[in-house]
Amino acid sequence: MARQESAAEIKQRLVQQLRESRLALATETQNAKAQYQPAAIAARSFQNHKTAWIIGGAVAGLIAIRLLLPAKNRSDISGKTAKKRGFSGLLGGLAKTLAQRAAMNYAKDQLQAHFKDSFSQYFDRPGPRP
Repeated sequence: MARQESAAEIKQRLVQQLRESRLALATETQNAKAQYQPAAIAARSFQNHKTAWIIGGAVAGLIAIRLLLPAKNRSDISGKTAKKRGFSGLLGGLAKTLAQRAAMNYAKDQLQAHFKDSFSQYFDRPGPRP
């Protein structure tokens, strides 16, 4: 026959369970604080979405350049736009060139990896190649 627990034993067991629950809650709270800090969120986001961060940074940089260094003469008689001349045009052209290079290098690396994976079955086997 099963033994009945006394009120003191039940209370002691419940107090121990409460301690364990509080300890688990404190541990999970510390983990949540570490995971949801802005620096940690930004780091995870950058790791998962590098391309979007790079493109967003380039766009934000171009907008900042455009806003901080406006074109001096908007009404040019020769028909050339003022943004092509001067410091902002130099920075805009440099940023465009760097963005194009970065995009081409990224595309090349991605395509190279894709083709290596896709065609590795043809190049890994010994013997004559088709």
